[in-house]
Amino acid sequence: MFLAVVVPESQLQSIDRDVIHAAMHESMIRCRDMQSHLDIKSRVKRSQSPLSSRVGDDLVLFSVNRGMYYGVPVVGRRIWDLMENQITICAICDQLVQEFSVDRDTCENEVLNFIGQLEAEELVMRL
Repeated sequence: MFLAVVVPESQLQSIDRDVIHAAMHESMIRCRDMQSHLDIKSRVKRSQSPLSSRVGDDLVLFSVNRGMYYGVPVVGRRIWDLMENQITICAICDQLVQEFSVDRDTCENEVLNFIGQLEAEELVMRL
């Protein structure tokens, strides 16, 4: 799964796995409406405002506007890297199915969900 984890800045010091899983679930619920507007032909690009840092294989994003940290696992980090320049969701999936062991349908669904989350948090722009 390529889910973004949303962690309020106030909880950062006491973060644990339960907080991460609860935040993932909450973020999934918030972005369901956003995904319905995305399709594989949608062009996206990451927003300029979030700060990012690699932590091991993962990526941590910080939204100055929202005061929130987002933890992104390795596949999500790769998607983030691909969105440095505008790209279609289809092209992202083309790249991911070559790099990771995932079938096309699963990849498209997961990428649409992930980008929907990022868009709901204003970390990605649809072009």
